[in-house]
Amino acid sequence: MKIPLRRHTNIQSLSTALNVAKSTLHRRIKDGAIRPHSNALKPHLTDENKKVRLQFCLSMLEPHSLFDKPTFNNMFNIVHIDEKWFYMTKASEKFYLHPKEDEPYRTC
Repeated sequence: MKIPLRRHTNIQSLSTALNVAKSTLHRRIKDGAIRPHSNALKPHLTDENKKVRLQFCLSMLEPHSLFDKPTFNNMFNIVHIDEKWFYMTKASEKFYLHPKEDEPYRTC
């Protein structure tokens, strides 16, 4: 029986999908027949993304300070926005999996 991953996220929905009582599912988790797994969202950066980020950091260095004591430009007129806040996804998701079932891999 193949159950969609979205039904593995809590005991209530998994017990409904398996057509078993929640208490039975708790016992299966306790005896190791089902295992809980926390899955954190991993950033997906290409090599090109990494190079662009590094170039930006290097461009923020004061040119006259490079040889003596490198310092950054003041950044009073720069605003940084964390793009991940605009996505409607959880940073960490919990799944209940069979011991031989592969762990899901999530990227943003």
